[in-house]
This record gives sequence, C-alpha cells and structure tokens, in this order.
Amino acid sequence: MSGYKQHVKGSAQMQTENKQAKWDYVTQWSFPPEEMIAFVAPGYTGWRSNEPEGPYWGRMGRSPGWEQTKQGFQNFKLENTYIGVIPVVFALFALFSCRRSKNRAEILFWGGSALAALVLSFGKYFPLYSIFYKLPVVNSIRNPNKFLQVFQVCLAILTAYGVDTLFRSSGFSVQSSAHQRSNTQSLKPFFYFLAGILVLFVLWALSLTMNNVEDISRFVAQGWPQEVARTIVPNKIAALWHASLMAAIATAVFAVFSFPSLGKRLSNLSKHWKMVLGAVLVLIVAADAVKLSKHYVKEMPRSYIEANALTDFLKKGLGHQRVALLSQQGIYGIWTSYLLPYNKISTFNFSDMPRMANDYKAFLETGQRNPLNMWRFSAVKYLLGPSQAERQLTGQARKVFAYDLTQGVKAGEFKVVPSATGQHAVFELLNSSPRYAVTAPVDPLPDEQALAAVGQLPRAEIGVAEVLAYRPGKVKLRVSADAPAQLRAAEKWDADWKASVRGKPAKVERIDFICQGVDVPAGMHEVVLWYAPSKLFFYMQCAGYLVLFVSLGKMFIQRKESHAAD
Repeated sequence: MSGYKQHVKGSAQMQTENKQAKWDYVTQWSFPPEEMIAFVAPGYTGWRSNEPEGPYWGRMGRSPGWEQTKQGFQNFKLENTYIGVIPVVFALFALFSCRRSKNRAEILFWGGSALAALVLSFGKYFPLYSIFYKLPVVNSIRNPNKFLQVFQVCLAILTAYGVDTLFRSSGFSVQSSAHQRSNTQSLKPFFYFLAGILVLFVLWALSLTMNNVEDISRFVAQGWPQEVARTIVPNKIAALWHASLMAAIATAVFAVFSFPSLGKRLSNLSKHWKMVLGAVLVLIVAADAVKLSKHYVKEMPRSYIEANALTDFLKKGLGHQRVALLSQQGIYGIWTSYLLPYNKISTFNFSDMPRMANDYKAFLETGQRNPLNMWRFSAVKYLLGPSQAERQLTGQARKVFAYDLTQGVKAGEFKVVPSATGQHAVFELLNSSPRYAVTAPVDPLPDEQALAAVGQLPRAEIGVAEVLAYRPGKVKLRVSADAPAQLRAAEKWDADWKASVRGKPAKVERIDFICQGVDVPAGMHEVVLWYAPSKLFFYMQCAGYLVLFVSLGKMFIQRKESHAAD
C-alpha cells in the first residue's frame, strides 16, 4: 500500500504549505527554451520518453535535484511539438511586414500573445515566471508547457497573415512599376535572413554528421546506453537535414517574390502562378505532416480499454460498490487511467488531481494512516494489487480472483489470463460499508471530530436501500425503515447535490465529514439524488459563442465589401 500512499502524497502537494515543494511540483513540466529547435527540426530532442525509435533526451519533467541525487525523473515527456519551418517563416514574415500592413494592430496583438505564451511555457526557466506565479489562481496551474497550445494557435494566425501578405502582393509585369520595385526591395532583407538561416541549418547538420561518433560518446558519458545513444544521434542529424530542406523550400518561395526576373518567368508560364505556388506549398506542408504523424499520433493499445477476464469478474460481483488499487505503478496505472473508467467500473483511486479540494485533501491525508478503514468507509468492495499483498491483508481481505498478464499479438498489447497462482489478484475487503445505507439519524459533527471518526467501523444499518436506477450524477433508490432514518451516500458532499423524497425536495446534509445524508421518515419511500450545478458558466459560454459568430459574420461582410470595392 506504500505506492498508494506515495500517489496521494504527490497529488496533495498542490495544496501544501511548503512553498518550495509546491513551486517544484507546479513547474516540473516547464518547457526548456533550448528545445525550441524541435519546432522546426522534428525529433531533434526525441519523440517521447521511452520511445524506441527516438527516446526523449531533454530535461522536461526532470525532478528537482536530480542532477545531485539521481532520484525521481531524469526527464519525462509524452508528446512533442512540431510546427515546421514553412509555417514559422510565414509567421515571422507577418511580423516583419506588419509596419506597412492595414492589419498592423491585429498582427502585433497576435505576435505579442505568441511571445507571451511562449515565455510563460518556459516556466521555471523564465526568470519572470516567479512573478506571474504569484498572481491569484496561477499557482494552481500545473505544467507551464500547456501555454504551448496557446502559442501554436497564435502562431497559426500569424502564419495566415504572412501568407495573405505575401500572396496578395502585386504580380509581375514586363514593365515593373515603382510600387512593384519597392515591394521587391522590401522583401529582399527577409529573403537574405532566410538564406542565412538555411546556411546555418546546413552547417549545423554537416557538423553533426561529421562528428556523430563524438556526439554518441557524449550521450554515453551522460549515462545513456550505447544502443540508445546510437538512436538519438542519427535522429538529431536527420532532424536538422529535414529542417534544412524545408528552409530551402521557404527560401526559394521568397526568392520568387524578391527577384522580379524569377517572378516574371513564372507569370509567363501561367497567369495563375500564385495560386499554383500556394497550392504546392499547402501540399508540401500537408505531406510533411502526414509523413511525421506516425511519431506524433500513437494509437493506444486496444487492450488498455477492452473488456477482459478481470473486468468481467469485477462487473459480475461489484454492484454499486467501488474498486481500490493498492498501487498505481505499472499496469495498475493503466487500470486506473483507462481500463476501469472505460468499462464503467467505479474506482476510489484517481489518476491525477492537481486542484484537490481542501476537504478531500484532509480526508485523504487522514485516511491514508489506515487505508483499509478509509476504503471500507468509502464503500470499496474489491482491492486490486500484486498477489504477494495477501500476506499484508490477512484477516482484512480474502483473495477471490488471480490472473497473469501475457504478451498480446501486437507490440504493447497484453492479455489477462485467469490463474489460481497468478502474479496479480483481486481481494474482497471484509466489513465494507454499502455505498448507500440506511442508518440512524446523526447530528452533524464539527469538522475536527468528524474527520477523526473517518475510518471507524461503519454505522449500523436500520433499514434497506435498494438502487432502482443509476448513472453518474443521478441515483434513484427505494428506501425502507421502521423508524425515522437517514440515507447515507458514500459520495463526496457538494452544495450542488439535490434530493427528493417521494417527489418532495429534501436537504442533502454533509455527514461523516465528506459524505451525503438525507433524512427519511419511517416507511418505504423513493429517494432521488442528483447533481445540479449552476448553469451560469454554460450561459456565459453560449454568450461567448454568440459574440464570436456575430464577429465572424461581421468580418466576413466587411471583407466581402472590401473585395467589391477593390
């Protein structure tokens, strides 16, 4: 059960009073600035952690103090961000040319937004992030690298402005006007800038190609296995040559617009040369994305979610009770995150909870002193864990199912094979509380006393609660008792939970520190509990979408009128 306790401890760090521990936890997945090269050189820093075709070798996700202690993560990254040289070039061109653009204000806004999102994604690697971190709510935002998503949106908009600016420039004619000559002269500095970037990429790629043996030795010296280093270095070289090729294409496109003689040759071939050139660029970018997609989009193994012998057993005997996992490492992490939720099996465990409510945090911290009693309190019927845990659970739970895991047909797949001597097991927790129970009414206790009572033996039942219908967020029960009683629901109390008894509204009390309680009179009654949060935010979203669509419609009409005037 130590694995479970460690998981709860890590999640609770979001609410810890230790400022340094919270800072380390919140900023662990900050985007290292040197990895921006991966925006244009696909796979330069690897594709993801533990990826055989390209293991990630950067420092994102590195645990604080790893360099000294070698404890925790050296790095951990499950996704990579590739934008491509061509989109980045056009985004930069939008900023370069905005001084003469009628959309100057919009371009500067999106440029500023892109820059702000990028530097915020650096997190702890950006000196001013500590100031941003002190703003209200911000210190509960884990993983600064999330700002890269905002950065990509802003960059995409800038790219569109850049394409629009370049391809709406005047065409070439035999007698170039002064205005046309001015346009081409203004493009030449940007063309020379691109040519310089192209030369740098080629020189960098050549340097790595000629010194690949030394680079492999450097990775080995850092602790990477020889065979892994032999994968990393060729990937770096290939990434830079890929960036060089795309940079050459972008440079060639801008050369056409920067030098009238080239443009005239194309215009002599076809009066629609701009349309053709634009289509070719789109095809190149699309082909680039398709070619690289296998590294960025990975299909989840179906065995992560497919029903198997384990899920069949749990569904057969679980009813409306819960499952708890003794550990969330290895295969049990897959059970928690994918298999059990997908098969609609209620679990006590959570995969991650970065913004844990204070009452839930207090409940978990108190309960982890005796997890078995906490699980009984929370209506857990089955425990999942390694078979050797049976010794720790003697007298508390009994083994009811065992299984082994074998390799599936495809790489990464596995099979659950029932076996009396299997390495993994399901244990039935003894004396667990029902999820819905009818007990004697109790007066709410102060939080300190109620919290201290968490994990004590379940209250005696004085009636019967039968589930008539259930779905997440709503349950209908038939409750019967010979005297006034209280329906205890082992669900987290929230002010947005509502109840009715025989169709009449009833109050949902907060009992046992975190559970729900509904008073019911003697006799047989139908009780309904449902979650009904405020719709204010929904209406705000609808209003936001309305404003967006009206704005887009207005912009479309203005653009149409502008084209008609031209």
